Amino acid sequence: MLLQDNGVKIVDPLGDMLEAAWEGYTDRLINVANTHEELLAQVKEMVENFHVDLAQPARVVVARDTRFSSLPQSLFLSFFFPV
Repeated sequence: MLLQDNGVKIVDPLGDMLEAAWEGYTDRLINVANTHEELLAQVKEMVENFHVDLAQPARVVVARDTRFSSLPQSLFLSFFFPV
């Protein structure tokens, strides 16, 4: 099942939304993330395409809303980004 309104947001260090070009990546993150390997491959592609400096500190914030997909997504991510 492909999710069009996936609720995933990628923000800059100040918490502001990134430009619309990132929306395609959020769709792909959710729709390919069936395994750890698929999620990792998608993240690596984003790192390469956007020249992300992995030496810089980063934070992953996971929140939920009322969408049907929200609970499964947050549970899935909690395996990769434990508190």
